[in-house]
Amino acid sequence: MTIRKRISVIALLMTVAAGVLSPAAEAAATRYITVSAQGSVKVVPDAVRINATATAVAATSKEALAATAKTATAVRAALKTAKVDTKDIATQSVTVYP
Repeated sequence: MTIRKRISVIALLMTVAAGVLSPAAEAAATRYITVSAQGSVKVVPDAVRINATATAVAATSKEALAATAKTATAVRAALKTAKVDTKDIATQSVTVYP
């Protein structure tokens, strides 16, 4: 049985036990069920998502875009140095305010 299935079964049993052990059910019944459980899962992460924002204030939009492009290029270079695939690096939006 996989870890997820075990956790699901434990959660289901705890939910059922909570219904059985509710105050109204406990007053009407002379028997009860106690369920206690503990679990842990250790895995090696296979993905990381990083959101970064580069901002530049300049006299013109052209200068601000150039400064931001320089920063974005440096970030991309650092990611490539860290062996992140180019296909996994993406720009999601560029916004310029006057």
